[in-house]
Amino acid sequence: MAPIYLGGTISFCEGLKQVASNIEEVKPNFVMGVPALYEKMYNRMARAIDSNFLSRTLFRTKLLRGAVTRGVRKRLGKDIRFISGGAALDPDIARGIRNLGLKIYQGYGITETSPVISFEYDGMIKEGSVGKPIPRVEVRIHDPNEEGVGEVLVRGPSVMRGYFNNPEATEGAFMEGWYCTGDLGCMDDEGFLYVKGRLKNLIVTANGRNVYPEEVEQELLKSPYIEEIMVYGKKISPFVEEIHALVYCDQDSLDLYAEEMGITPMTVGHIEELIKSEIGKYGKNLAKYKRVKKFRIRGEPFPKTSTRKIKRFALGDEIAVSH
Repeated sequence: MAPIYLGGTISFCEGLKQVASNIEEVKPNFVMGVPALYEKMYNRMARAIDSNFLSRTLFRTKLLRGAVTRGVRKRLGKDIRFISGGAALDPDIARGIRNLGLKIYQGYGITETSPVISFEYDGMIKEGSVGKPIPRVEVRIHDPNEEGVGEVLVRGPSVMRGYFNNPEATEGAFMEGWYCTGDLGCMDDEGFLYVKGRLKNLIVTANGRNVYPEEVEQELLKSPYIEEIMVYGKKISPFVEEIHALVYCDQDSLDLYAEEMGITPMTVGHIEELIKSEIGKYGKNLAKYKRVKKFRIRGEPFPKTSTRKIKRFALGDEIAVSH
């Protein structure tokens, strides 16, 4: 409602495949989107620069990079700013977009808080954080562990009073006047908030370590052969879980790999060996206790919400199948 209140114009894109052309057509001041959108946009722009010898050479030379970034801004709109929300934005993607001379800000919030809790703005950006809480909204971390991570609690005038005609759900959503978000996070000494993942998705390993699936997924998605991945805890005892994953592959990348390696036809076994290698390669950036132990390949994309989040709850039967 804010753009309407301020006399702005809102344009809706025609679909994910048309986002780039729509932005070039409208040249908006702000683009609102989820991380999956910005990841695809950035990868497309990075590939375009890398495929052109002159652009690649200029971009890699810091003093000459401006020639490339000016071209990007001219194409998309010189005043364009990207707003990311709905899920965690990979810091590498945010850094890459900023290196292209574009501005991107991350925000955090949920419906029950109207919805913004915190956001970034010029001069108040820290890599990996979702900024500082907005004025009059308080945030605290409940029952933090040794790393300072606990459930994010919120209170303030923008927090809902309760669920309509559902006093039981309302009572369960609050703790001594603080709204329980169900998200895990921590705050630094300067008041910046860092969201780690969902409390219900937390994995507890055999040595009692906590693993946030979202963190593992973010690393493994850097593989060009993994288009989508869902990391989860597989029960190996009543209180201990092992880190497993379901993987949906990027078919174009697989086809290119098969062509380069002269593999015809590329069997399930070939794909599994490749993905095993990729999980090992990109998993090296994670602590040993956070690495995926077993995985399975999916033949189709994951079911998703309107904000492009995987519907984990809809995959219970698939997760229950033994590896």
